[in-house]
Amino acid sequence: MGWIGIATGHELTVEGTRRPVFACRTAAGLVLAKMPASVRKDPIAVRLAALCDRFGEHARAVHDRVESWMVRSLPGPAGVTFPEVCGWWQAIQWFGAAAH
Repeated sequence: MGWIGIATGHELTVEGTRRPVFACRTAAGLVLAKMPASVRKDPIAVRLAALCDRFGEHARAVHDRVESWMVRSLPGPAGVTFPEVCGWWQAIQWFGAAAH
């Protein structure tokens, strides 16, 4: 995701997939370790926070579904040809790597 400018002059982005978090930088490009309170109260930041929550919930749901396939030996999706946009393949790969 790219950087989104807000009214305070800062820019925001969302980083991560399984636990999405905000990143904030100044207009000069300096990435901040903590987000200022004025930025958190911005309407765009509030909407992005809701989006982060939704992405996080979805990633956890995908992870749990794949885990249930692995634990219960249920068949997983076969012949998936659509682009990886929802985290299925990443979760399957994670379980494969954890098994080794």
